[in-house]
Amino acid sequence: MNNSSENIQKETQIEIRNKLVEKDFKQAEDLLQKMAESFCNIPHAMKNILFLGNLLLASGIPGKHIASLLSLSSKMLFNLFAADDIFNYLIEFQKQDPELYRYIIQFDEKELFKSKGCVSIDTPLNFDKNIAWLKIYNRKFLKDIFSDLAYKRDKAMGSFIESAYSTPDYIYYSIDKIWHSLTLPKIETQIDADNSIITLLYQFNDLNNLAAFIHQHKPVVLVNDILKFDRYVIIDRPSVLTALQILALFDLEGGNYRVHFMAEPCWKKRLTSYVTNGYFMPQKIIAGQYHFEILKQYTTLLSSYYENILPKARAEKLKHIYPVHYLANLKKDFKEDISKLRIMILTSRHSTYIQYASEELKKGFKALGCACVLLRERPYQGRGYTVEFVFKIIENFKPNLILAINNFRAPFLSAFLPNIPYVTWVHDYPENLPGSCEKICDNDFVFAATRADLEKRLSETFPVLHGKTIHLLPFIRNENKNIPPVSKPKKQYDVGYISNVHILPDAISYYDPEKKTGTNEERVIHDFIRQMERLQPHELAAILVSKEKCFNLVQQTLERLDLQMTQPLQINSPLVIKTLRFHVGHFLQKILPIKFLIESGMEKLFLGGQGWEKIPMFRPFSKGLIPHKDLPRVMDDIAINLNLSAVITFHPKVGEALEANSFFISSWKGEADDLAITEFFVEDEEVVLFKTYDELLEKIKYYLQQPGKRELITQKARKKFFNLFSAEKGSEQILNTVLGKV
Repeated sequence: MNNSSENIQKETQIEIRNKLVEKDFKQAEDLLQKMAESFCNIPHAMKNILFLGNLLLASGIPGKHIASLLSLSSKMLFNLFAADDIFNYLIEFQKQDPELYRYIIQFDEKELFKSKGCVSIDTPLNFDKNIAWLKIYNRKFLKDIFSDLAYKRDKAMGSFIESAYSTPDYIYYSIDKIWHSLTLPKIETQIDADNSIITLLYQFNDLNNLAAFIHQHKPVVLVNDILKFDRYVIIDRPSVLTALQILALFDLEGGNYRVHFMAEPCWKKRLTSYVTNGYFMPQKIIAGQYHFEILKQYTTLLSSYYENILPKARAEKLKHIYPVHYLANLKKDFKEDISKLRIMILTSRHSTYIQYASEELKKGFKALGCACVLLRERPYQGRGYTVEFVFKIIENFKPNLILAINNFRAPFLSAFLPNIPYVTWVHDYPENLPGSCEKICDNDFVFAATRADLEKRLSETFPVLHGKTIHLLPFIRNENKNIPPVSKPKKQYDVGYISNVHILPDAISYYDPEKKTGTNEERVIHDFIRQMERLQPHELAAILVSKEKCFNLVQQTLERLDLQMTQPLQINSPLVIKTLRFHVGHFLQKILPIKFLIESGMEKLFLGGQGWEKIPMFRPFSKGLIPHKDLPRVMDDIAINLNLSAVITFHPKVGEALEANSFFISSWKGEADDLAITEFFVEDEEVVLFKTYDELLEKIKYYLQQPGKRELITQKARKKFFNLFSAEKGSEQILNTVLGKV
């Protein structure tokens, strides 16, 4: 396609988008049809549809209209190309962009089977033979996909299967509207081909050989039933799903493999969880470069259009609603009564606590009489919201203030609507927040969940916050409907701890010698762990909160092991950072108390969360991931729950335990505690703390024999917690702060 036609395509895409913004969907479809008719081949068609699809997603267009436009363009191709081209197009599209793929397939598949590209072959005998062959040798994977009920009733679909099967290289088939192709070897007779496939199914009993095969044959991947290691089928499937299934097979962390993540944070997070658990990923199975290229091209051509021109035009309409003196007028209008305010909450889909805290705040605002709208990120969206989408909600809802957890005012709001009050509640470690804080507006309000963030850490991470008043808001309790009305008198487990353990290979190998790699970094980490094991919990915490102390320890370890670094060790060197509490330190503060209890003979122990099963000593007690809705039931079955947070003793786990009528014991961290639980609860009357491992064991033994005292302490703390941290009180505190009432 020449430059002239490409320019026409780009102009048409912009015109389509204009029509979409104007909600003229009929005209947009007509324009798309003209554009689709100009496609000269499949690669260009795919390129343009990928481009357009990413444009539509980023623009916040409703999903049903995206589906209408993209599936329309795909349907047009059915009558332009041969069957192999069409099916390869579908398969390649789902590999290149699974998120967009779900939109292009929202059409009646009969249209595909009846198209010019699908030749009808009326050979029932061969059809039955082929379906039977697929059912025999693929039954563990395809199950009854090719059963009588699914296909033989539909003559058009039967003809499609016949036609596709007659091609020399592939068998095409669909599972839940996802197209796949089964690779066939190029052998003269079908009988030989069958036998070759059968041989292939059984030749990879050795997982190491299977791994080598995957790495060697980069364009082809294997899908298997992970419960059965004796049969495999070569299938060219969507690359991400395939990689996830393959990863579950191997534990080859010493392999020489690189990881290529896709652009979307949701996939990155899922894939990271596999890699950090010690699994490998073949180098070419996941390659996300197409995402970056598409988005780069998209940004270059149209970013100023949809990020500046359109939002600016919409913002101009909103300026009269939020003038310079908007907050002063708001304080005057709501001086006596804070009800009737309109609140917009932006929430993430990633953190369970953020999700339910946002829901509870919404309930709290509504209980005060406020109107409230809660915006959640969409599954395909990644982090954040599109500019135009947020402005559209603001235009329609006209909020008096915006609230977000862990997100400061976005640059587009600072630029276009600086006068609308914006509340940020920081609940995570500042360095781990999804966005930065480059500018603070006069009407910005910041709340923090810990004293350390309040007094020091936030302003150190974001210098623009120097001198800014930061307010303390530790907690919003959860109204969990699954909370047991009465605590169980008889518990199945004596002690329990529910928390994910971050899997760090160099730390894991210390407790599982079979996983040792012998690298110098591993030697340093192992030496560091040996030193930390000699300390009590509060001593360990005091070291791990200090970069200077960690730096000195790493420096001493390097000298003791007679190791030289290629670059001089700095206080922010990765090796130093890795020892801080959110890395090896986080790991140690969780596992060392549990290790001590096991070595002391504790048997009725419950360990919930991911990662425990990776260490042999914890494996017998590991119960896996516990869904949030099941926490009250699970914690109520544990006599003594542990709160071993590496950051603060007044952690969300405290709320989860109290909400579940559960007794808990917390570690004492002294000056290393970002928010001490004793700031709100009386020690030994409402909460129980331990300073040493021996004291932990002693108190566990004591309180196991004192169920009445456990219940008394729990109910005292629970009553105070429910009173102090209700959603209504948290919401009222926010509104009073914004309106200058406190």
